[in-house]
Amino acid sequence: MRQRPLKNRKTNFSSFIYRQSSTNPANVVQIGLIEVEIIGLTEITKNANKIKQTRAKYIGLAHLRGREGFDCRHRPRCEAGVASVFGEVDRNALVVCAGTWYVGDFREVRGVTQLRDVVYVVRGRSSTILRYDATTHQQLTDINLKDLREPRDIAACEMTSQLYVADWAGCVWRVSSDGADIQRWLPKSPFDTITPWTLSVTSSRLLVTSRIGRQLRQFDAAGDELRRVGLPDYMKPNHAVESPTATFIVGHFYTQLAHCQVSEVSTEGQVLRQFSGSSLGVPEHIAVDRQGNIFVADVANGRILLLDAQLALRRVIIDERQLNGRLPHCLCYLEQSGQLLVGLNLYSSLAVFDVLQR
Repeated sequence: MRQRPLKNRKTNFSSFIYRQSSTNPANVVQIGLIEVEIIGLTEITKNANKIKQTRAKYIGLAHLRGREGFDCRHRPRCEAGVASVFGEVDRNALVVCAGTWYVGDFREVRGVTQLRDVVYVVRGRSSTILRYDATTHQQLTDINLKDLREPRDIAACEMTSQLYVADWAGCVWRVSSDGADIQRWLPKSPFDTITPWTLSVTSSRLLVTSRIGRQLRQFDAAGDELRRVGLPDYMKPNHAVESPTATFIVGHFYTQLAHCQVSEVSTEGQVLRQFSGSSLGVPEHIAVDRQGNIFVADVANGRILLLDAQLALRRVIIDERQLNGRLPHCLCYLEQSGQLLVGLNLYSSLAVFDVLQR
């Protein structure tokens, strides 16, 4: 019998299991469950407590609580091979998925960050910052920014314990970790204008990427502007981060050639080196570690690339099978734990990958 689409189905299902490679349901569960595959997900209509893990590789298991909001709990782990540029599985480059969970409704995850043991999420067309315990994934009290109109990204500063939220309506909000102190922080002058697209934080310096004007603006912890970097006219920037060598790594669209690139730009706006080619789709978001390794969320190809400090491709570190067809829109690399938070477009979800031994 043909199954109706998920959005029209009346079934009060209890859990999802993310399958990576198996086409035989018996490889995923040991008991006779009725399964329906929906966009890479398998609907399990029995109690999730009866599911037994096998040797089949899988992404994760999430338990749904109620039918509205898809607010979930889970503690899964898995191992998965990383596809190389040639499509083969490199078993020497394993990345472990430490969990996948849903965050609210179906609105797109625009930004994710972590401050100490709390994960913060902003979504499109929502004035709420969602908060989750980083270990248990339990939802904590939300932070409501009633005047937040068009959230585009969120970044955290560990040195100041502050959160920054990019509002495409024309400002950057500064929020304390508990939401007790909320300020419309930038611009500081009524004669200044700022249209933030994405954000990143290095040390205590906030980097604002603006598509309008094609520029990067960097601010200190007091909100004073440190520098303003004009990008070439052909660049339409998506996201930028500061590198360990005090340059800027920018993911952008090359308007003249109609393709995307990742470029290293000096503080004067000079392009030092570039990465492009058939292996790169759309670099939506970027993260960098202390050694200069660069994580690129390639949303067009549904995967995450790992580049070295010279912008040479090392490998596809997380492929479309590990993401189960969901598209990576935003990243947050956690240096101490070696984990990569990935904001995904399908069902407003997050994934956590252990990438320390990459």
